[in-house]
Amino acid sequence: MKKLLLVLFILWTHSVMSTETRVNTLGGVPYFLIDNSNVCLYPALITNYPNEFIGEVKHPSISGFIDLGRLGIFGIGINNDSASSILTEAIKDADFTHFSSPPPQFAMYYGRKIRRLGAVGLKLNAANEFYEEAPSNSSQSIWILGSTIGLTYPLSRRSSIDFMAGTQRFGFKSKYLLGTGDSVIFKDQGKYSITGGVRALSLLSPTSLLIIGATYNKFDVSWLKGKVSEVLTLGTTEAYTGISLSASSKATIIFGLLVSKSEADTITGQTTFNTITYSVPKIVMGMETRLNDWSIVRIGANKDFNYRILKVITMPDSVEIKNEQVKETTFNLSFGFGFSLRDFELDIMCNELPFVTSSLGLAATYKFNSF
Repeated sequence: MKKLLLVLFILWTHSVMSTETRVNTLGGVPYFLIDNSNVCLYPALITNYPNEFIGEVKHPSISGFIDLGRLGIFGIGINNDSASSILTEAIKDADFTHFSSPPPQFAMYYGRKIRRLGAVGLKLNAANEFYEEAPSNSSQSIWILGSTIGLTYPLSRRSSIDFMAGTQRFGFKSKYLLGTGDSVIFKDQGKYSITGGVRALSLLSPTSLLIIGATYNKFDVSWLKGKVSEVLTLGTTEAYTGISLSASSKATIIFGLLVSKSEADTITGQTTFNTITYSVPKIVMGMETRLNDWSIVRIGANKDFNYRILKVITMPDSVEIKNEQVKETTFNLSFGFGFSLRDFELDIMCNELPFVTSSLGLAATYKFNSF
């Protein structure tokens, strides 16, 4: 029985091909899926998914992993990292006219299995974009540099734990001329952002996998507008638990609960805008059914219960001039298909039913033999 559970655990955590499209059609939370979409979060998991090529259309990205034997597994990717969303807000606040969002990031992955330790992994990501206009001598530039380390450690024959920790540095500068001939300069002040996470997996039975984990992210961007300092900070803490049930060899059911706290601070001169959002909880459900050897149907949903507090505080006397509290719920339903032919899989997603062209997602995964 123990050998059977070990084999099932290995198959459960190694065999599934996935894309962001598949994640979004099964509830939209990647923590509850055990597939190659986890590699971006936990780089050591690249060792479970060698020799794969993945492409996304709706949120353009492309990545590939290749097994080089004793040298380990290498991967490259080009995508828009979700952690850059705070930089998007900074770009808007800093009056960038030529960049509406951060540039696509280039990522490199490396992973290697180590006896008795499990596996270790590393992710390096970078991006750069530049614009200069003559003869007005105005210019804008953005760059991102980050790294994430990961460790996957086997706790027993049927359980394991994943760790990750990373940091990112967002840099940007904007210079333009006013009608008076004076120049205005926005320049970042060199702050770093950090992220960390842990996730445990335990095979409770041949048909059920327990998932427990937590993440922490703090994104920090600050800049000078002339002599005025502006700061944008976002801190998010999440804890989650869920279960993945294999109802048969053709069907998988996912159920999860996630609670989180997000706190955003925007400091402009003597005024602080503070927003705290609690998600208590977010309910995630998904079901995937294989109709035959080549076709798959997926449906997913999430229900979020939010409580948000908005405060506006003026300094230096810490006078609270606004205190607004909002309670709301959101519901998202998704539907999708998968088509597989040997080592190739095509995923299609629609965010809502019925099909809406603007919500259509498309992705492909190809698993190839090692060279």
